Amino acid sequence: MDHPNIINVREIWEWDKMLFIVTDYCYGGELFEHVLDRNALSESESHVVMKQCLNALNYLNANQVCHRDIKLENLMLQNPNDLSNLKLIDFGLSKRFSE
Repeated sequence: MDHPNIINVREIWEWDKMLFIVTDYCYGGELFEHVLDRNALSESESHVVMKQCLNALNYLNANQVCHRDIKLENLMLQNPNDLSNLKLIDFGLSKRFSE
């Protein structure tokens, strides 16, 4: 996957029956925690969040991938208090589909 709002996987390796997935580090934490700390998002902030989320979902749909676990906990802020660069994470329940 290569989209600005989807987490980048840098490396995958296995050691002693354990799998390690190295991704970008999102310093800002979960969108869920950001919303809890502020009690709400403004309409303009919600617009920024939804636009990025829908762009990521559109990209996944075009590549025949269904995420199946969209929630605020699976959207990460690249930088603290910056909603302009969200990353969709956790593809553990995702599934490929066909026409």
